Amino acid sequence: RLREKLFKELKANSKTEIAKEDFLRLKNINGKSRNTHAIDIWRINGANKFTPKEFAILYRLAVYRDKRAQIIDKPLFKVIGDRTLVEIVKTSPRNKQELSEIDGMSFIQLKRHTAGILDAIRAGNRDPGLERPIRERKKNSIVKRIDILKIWRKEKAKLLGVESDVILPKDVLFRLSELTETSKKMVKEIMQDVPWRYKNYGEEILEALLTYENKRNGK
Repeated sequence: RLREKLFKELKANSKTEIAKEDFLRLKNINGKSRNTHAIDIWRINGANKFTPKEFAILYRLAVYRDKRAQIIDKPLFKVIGDRTLVEIVKTSPRNKQELSEIDGMSFIQLKRHTAGILDAIRAGNRDPGLERPIRERKKNSIVKRIDILKIWRKEKAKLLGVESDVILPKDVLFRLSELTETSKKMVKEIMQDVPWRYKNYGEEILEALLTYENKRNGK
């Protein structure tokens, strides 16, 4: 029982520290002017087969979500999650009733965001379609690192009972996957804006990356 109690306290403390860290990150971001045109909708899971018109609607929804997140000082997923955004685009609801039938839309979200979501959909329908930009194919080593970090992140998130992004934000994960040198110094540099995560997870992340590098190099 003591062990279970200590584990629960550890989980609660971890969540608190992560929340503080994310609040500071968000505060730093919100302290600077952000260009909504820089919003990257192309990494939203589930949107890879969208039509140009659907991408235009998704962009408008992402802009709305970003603005709301800035106003209430919360991470994007606390406003509307990626999965829900994708479902909204697929369904293209015309009114509150149709929006309420979408999986992932809570009563509170309907109350707060119905008008904004429907306005965004209408705006997206008026906009010209958006074509997915042609990107260079990621090197196989980068793709592998992304997979390794996502697996590690998912397991850690399950342990603490939180979303994967809470353990390691996407932007940090992608920067780590693109490391040209796998070392403690470089991992620390990449994670400098998430110091609590580096202190508590840095060694695990480094070990996961080094294990991959050693296998890759036949060591």
